[in-house]
Amino acid sequence: MKKIYLYTLLLGLVGLTSCEDDATPVLSVKANAILQELPKSDYVFTADNASEPFTVKWTPTDYGFQASTSYTVMLTNLANEKSVELGTTSANELSLTNENINLLMNDLNVYPGQKGELAISLDYSAYEGKLDSVAGNVIKFKATPYDPRTVNIDWDYAYVAVYKPAVTKAAANADWNWATAYMIGDVNGDGKYEGWVNFEEDNLIYKVLDGKTYEVLGEGQTVAKKGFYQISAVEGEVTQSANPVLWGVAGDATPKGWGEMTKLDYNSETRLWSKVIKLLAGKDFKFRADSEQEYGIATTNTNNDGGVLGGEENIKVIAEEDQTYLVTLNLTEVGKYSYTLEAVDFVPSTEFIYLPGDYQKDGTADASADDCLKIQSPGLDYIYTGTFVLYKDKSFNFYEDTDVYYGINGEIKWEEDGSKGTFNIQKNAGDKIKMDRSGNFRMDLDTKNLTGTITKAGWEVIGDATPGEWSAGTVMDYDPETKLWSITVTLKDGGMKFRKDGDWSKGDLGGDLSALTDGGGNITVTAGTYEIVLNVEAKTATMTKK
Repeated sequence: MKKIYLYTLLLGLVGLTSCEDDATPVLSVKANAILQELPKSDYVFTADNASEPFTVKWTPTDYGFQASTSYTVMLTNLANEKSVELGTTSANELSLTNENINLLMNDLNVYPGQKGELAISLDYSAYEGKLDSVAGNVIKFKATPYDPRTVNIDWDYAYVAVYKPAVTKAAANADWNWATAYMIGDVNGDGKYEGWVNFEEDNLIYKVLDGKTYEVLGEGQTVAKKGFYQISAVEGEVTQSANPVLWGVAGDATPKGWGEMTKLDYNSETRLWSKVIKLLAGKDFKFRADSEQEYGIATTNTNNDGGVLGGEENIKVIAEEDQTYLVTLNLTEVGKYSYTLEAVDFVPSTEFIYLPGDYQKDGTADASADDCLKIQSPGLDYIYTGTFVLYKDKSFNFYEDTDVYYGINGEIKWEEDGSKGTFNIQKNAGDKIKMDRSGNFRMDLDTKNLTGTITKAGWEVIGDATPGEWSAGTVMDYDPETKLWSITVTLKDGGMKFRKDGDWSKGDLGGDLSALTDGGGNITVTAGTYEIVLNVEAKTATMTKK
């Protein structure tokens, strides 16, 4: 959602004469659009009124003749001049809900339980954008947001705001996202806040703020290694688990018994741990962390639907026969740790396959190390993919878990131009894959049909000057040693750009070769055969005619 700043409104008339056609009327504003006052001047948003309409209305702009006008409604926090766009319409009103406006308070740094001084303004344009103006007035109102996650919480709670090291302390204190911040809670009322937080990058910094007063309970804490951590705050002192924690299930109902846990996978978007696991009827299990913590059932265990965690009692699989379940663990709903069991009729694949090999630090071939490459199956459909750098003369296996691996059956069969290689794999058999070339590749693996492909990927040249014109890019070669992309290619008169992974949203460089810019203009090319070298880090490129 774009952010702008609200400046003094331009009052008066704006006129513009088109030179394109003598028959085009002279554009002028006879009367500016006027915003109508809201039904209330002070809003307190709650779960009870979340679905109520929040409608902004205005009188239309008068140009003296009928013109199609586009109106953009902006909402601004007058305290810090931050603004968000509420929407664009050709009508004379824009309807949202209290829930929509409540969530936008987060982008304006208006915190739950605190009253914000806000303003609504209106920009508009007509005649294909040749006339731009603003409404003749601004309407002001007050609003107090709420955090929907706290509706059923009757204990004290705190927010954990996470930052990158480059963010200054002043910026961190003034700008944090309460709608997405993890929360910890004082469930027992003993002054100890506790909960779980996932850190998606190494060396992140965080602070803990009281959920009602926003008093800082602790700040400047650093997490060196990304992962899932337990955070505690007691009397202003904040502590965290020494290392990231993995969660799983253990028990005689699980595949590995009580001796070793079956690991769950964490999804940073849903904030849930889950895995499809076959559980044995009538047997027990608990949720266990590799830090040797355990959670048993805290509610009456009378069925397999799930429940609240925190007790000592084992969770019993109440079923007449063994069944495969989607096991889900929720540790980020503050003070209400819970689980669900959902019976499934299929056995999906794992989410990840790891590629341990001698390319890793000290040649360790360690599947659990951070530098181990992995491919993912988002649909758990046995189709895995991933894009990364592979090195000549380095080898690896495909590692599903402690009991399953895949090796290559035969050799990689490369196409003549080296753009793609295909191979077959064997389960718990076959040889390691050894690369005969270096580069940036996309790896695709099908563990049902036991096939795989390695496709050259990364930055490409694209444009009407290139062989694929604008419909298909020509992928460049990547040298991991120099970190440069290069290609020798025959071009036509026309234009070209650099694009990453065949996706404009992943990378789009153009403009001046000596100072390429994101989303820059087309690079003009005259026909000929060129050696093109791209330095992505420096955002420069050279084109040498052969």
